[in-house]
Amino acid sequence: MSATYTVRGYRSAENPIYQKHLRILRVCKEEQVSLPEETAAYFDHRNINSIDPDQVLSFEIPFEKVNPIEGSHGWEVFLGQLPKGTEKIRFEISY
Repeated sequence: MSATYTVRGYRSAENPIYQKHLRILRVCKEEQVSLPEETAAYFDHRNINSIDPDQVLSFEIPFEKVNPIEGSHGWEVFLGQLPKGTEKIRFEISY
């Protein structure tokens, strides 16, 4: 049996930056126009039609698996690369 490792970040729905970009996303989707660069970057440059405004609080975070000592392993997340507004990080293991 193999395991799958994922690191997810979460934003707060009450965060004012999140609220700003969510309003912009909804208007752009309604008017069928492209997102401004700042908002596109906030949503990881995903296609506007693939972004569900009700499901944008969670996102995948890149990480590296490391073996600092023989017989052990861990994961490194580079904090400087986290999107603005990240309030928590969850390490998930699926079997």
